[in-house]
Amino acid sequence: MENAEEWRRSENLSANCTASARSLARLGAYMTNGGTLDGKQIMTEEAVRSFHDKPKRVLDQMMGLTSVYTQGGV
Repeated sequence: MENAEEWRRSENLSANCTASARSLARLGAYMTNGGTLDGKQIMTEEAVRSFHDKPKRVLDQMMGLTSVYTQGGV
């Protein structure tokens, strides 16, 4: 289903991303290290913290279960 055109074009909160595993891991490493990795800062620590402010519990219509979403979706 993930390779279906409808799935790739849909707006799906935190699951709507086409990327390599390496680039997603690198983004996660930036976020884990407060926005900085290998001496390069791409976001402030405050921005990283704000990704997880005000989490929302939502009934996921696609999966039929309750999920917790944050601004960063991570």
